[in-house]
Amino acid sequence: MSDIIKRGISTDYHLRYFFVEVSDTIEQGRKIHQLKSLEEEYLFSSLTIAGLMIGADLKSDDESVTLKVTLNDNEQYLLVTGNRRGEIKGFPNFSIKSADQGIESDHKNSNTKALANRIRPDLQDGFFTVIKDIGLKVPYNGTTKLITGELARDITYYFTTSEQTPSSVGISVIFNDDGSIKKGVGFIVQILPEATETTIELLEQNLMNLPELSDLLEMGMSIEEIMEKIVLQGIEHETLAENPVKYHCDCSKDRFTKGLKLLGESDLRELLESDELLKVQCHYCGSLYEFSRSEMGDMLAELEGEKRDE
Repeated sequence: MSDIIKRGISTDYHLRYFFVEVSDTIEQGRKIHQLKSLEEEYLFSSLTIAGLMIGADLKSDDESVTLKVTLNDNEQYLLVTGNRRGEIKGFPNFSIKSADQGIESDHKNSNTKALANRIRPDLQDGFFTVIKDIGLKVPYNGTTKLITGELARDITYYFTTSEQTPSSVGISVIFNDDGSIKKGVGFIVQILPEATETTIELLEQNLMNLPELSDLLEMGMSIEEIMEKIVLQGIEHETLAENPVKYHCDCSKDRFTKGLKLLGESDLRELLESDELLKVQCHYCGSLYEFSRSEMGDMLAELEGEKRDE
C-alpha cells in the first residue's frame, strides 16, 4: 500500500473511522528537519499521522487544521498543518535527548511502546491543541493537557473532553536500521450518537484484543488488515473515501512578500538599510527565498502608497 488515508462508517451508522498508512510522507518530514534522535522522529511522525487523520474530517478543501504539542517546559513545541486533500506539513521546535547514542545506534528498543515510554517525561504536563480554520472570523481552538504522555491516548482524551466525541486512537511508527522511517500507521474510531450498547461493547472487546501496533507491523500486517481483522471485526462497514497523502508545503515568494509587508514601514526600512540581500527560510520545508534591496524598496513604496490612499 502506498501512502494513503481512508475514512469509512459502519453500515448501521453507529461508528465512523479513519486509518492511514505512510512511509514516504513522514520520511520526507524527517529528512527536511534533520531530527536528531529516534524519540524526536517518533513524536514528529506520530503528530504528522494524527494531523492527516484529523485533516481528513474537514468539510471542504479550503479548510485546514493545525495540531500543536507543547512540551512540559512550555517553551518547546511541534506543530503540523493538514487538510482534507491529504497534504501535511510540520515544524518541530523541540529537542528530546535520545536514550541511545544517536540515530544509528541500537534499534532493538525502537518500537512504539519503548519510544512512547522514553518521551513520556517530556510530554507529561504539556498541552495538545487543535486549531481548525474553517472559514470563520476566528478559528476553532481546543486545548487539553497531556495527561498520560503517550500521544495516541492523549488525543483520545482530547476528543472525549474537548469535542465530546468518544474515540479510540492508535498510532505507531517503526524504523529501518539506519533510523529512516520504515512505516507509520494510525487509526481513529469514533462512536456516533446512534450507537447501541451492543456495538460499543463489541468495539471495546476488539480494542482489548488489539496487540501492540508495532508488533503487528513487524509481522507484515498493513493497517487495513489490522482494521478488518481486529479493530472492526464483527462490525459491518464500508469505506467512503480514500486519498493519497504527501508532505506538502504551500509556501511561495509571494506569500513571504505579503508577510514582510505586514512588518510595517519602520521595520522594512530598517531591513532595507541593513541588508544588501534579505534571505528568508520557510520553517516547514526549508525553502530559501531572497529579496534584493530593489524588491524591499518596492515593498516599502507600496506601503507608503497605501498609506497616502487612506
